[in-house]
Amino acid sequence: MSEKGSRSTGHTPVCSGNVYSSVVPGQVYPEEQLTPLLSCPIGLRVNHIVSTGHVTAEDEWYDQQDNEWVLLINGTATLQFVDGMTHDMVAGSYLYIPRHCRHRVLRTSVSPAAVWVAIHHDGDPGQVYQLESVQSKRDGCA
Repeated sequence: MSEKGSRSTGHTPVCSGNVYSSVVPGQVYPEEQLTPLLSCPIGLRVNHIVSTGHVTAEDEWYDQQDNEWVLLINGTATLQFVDGMTHDMVAGSYLYIPRHCRHRVLRTSVSPAAVWVAIHHDGDPGQVYQLESVQSKRDGCA
């Protein structure tokens, strides 16, 4: 791609941007910043999330209707699953969370900010293929 985001075919992208453009070094946000990047009628959504020390309340759990693949592209974070298992993440870490796999965010870094790209889809999690070396199953996460 050229600097402007066009392809060699000469087509101009419908939408382009930079996920780092909204991240101000040292800025602490009062709330997590969630920006939808893409939404398709086939049940696919892509979100950009900036967290600066944000956590899920101690008595709350995410129990999402859609499957989620999350990539931490900056900072650090720790997720906890209902079975007590925790998953520490650093920039470059990714995780697939099947629908209704109860989880919460225990920790996100403040500086640098934790920057995520989250892809949600409503397809059958059994039809998702991933590398054997990174595949794992957890009780209660089906």
